[in-house]
Amino acid sequence: MGPIVAALYFAAHSVAIPLTLIVDAGHGGDDPGAMSQKLREKNITLAVALKLQKALKKRPEAPPVLLTRHSDATLALDERVGVGELLPQAYFLSLHVNDSSHRKDHGVVIYAYGMTMPAPKSRHNPVEPLGPPPEDLAKESGRFALAIAESLRAQKFAVEGVVHSDYYVLRNRRHPSVLVELGYLSNTKDRERLAKADYQQRLADALAKAVAGYFSRRPGLPKK
Repeated sequence: MGPIVAALYFAAHSVAIPLTLIVDAGHGGDDPGAMSQKLREKNITLAVALKLQKALKKRPEAPPVLLTRHSDATLALDERVGVGELLPQAYFLSLHVNDSSHRKDHGVVIYAYGMTMPAPKSRHNPVEPLGPPPEDLAKESGRFALAIAESLRAQKFAVEGVVHSDYYVLRNRRHPSVLVELGYLSNTKDRERLAKADYQQRLADALAKAVAGYFSRRPGLPKK
């Protein structure tokens, strides 16, 4: 069920739209993202996003999930952020895969809005820039990012930490937003892991645990 259909359904049945997690599989279609050998970032992020949606459905404390894409589709950045326009209460989680000229760089990196590390300009689907998000959303994004980082570390993932940057999707002015880099295609061990379906499932399960745990503990968050 897409966001427009979902909103119309809830309105027609006089039901409040529940708090929703929007999961964005980065890149897609004619934008492959990072590449190494036969691996494409767009395929890895979609695989993990689909697995994450299924993993969250198994957790009663987790919010319902909307995906920005279910297939190898091309989406502009504003279309990704726009998925949540009709949702009054949502969180946005964007999945990506890293690349670096430093082959030793490895592990998960988590981003929330800030200006510590300005984001590089996107070469794909350029859109008009967004202004910074409201301060309360930026703070909540930071809390969400930190909770995910701490949970993944507790689950024995190598996590570089939370980085504050101004990627377009982190400038979301409607919902708290976090971007997760799942690993480095430029690192041999990360690349080998990311290529395997069982590791993609492990990532999805770990993210599901992190997200569900955050929503179950965070005071003031509306429940399903």
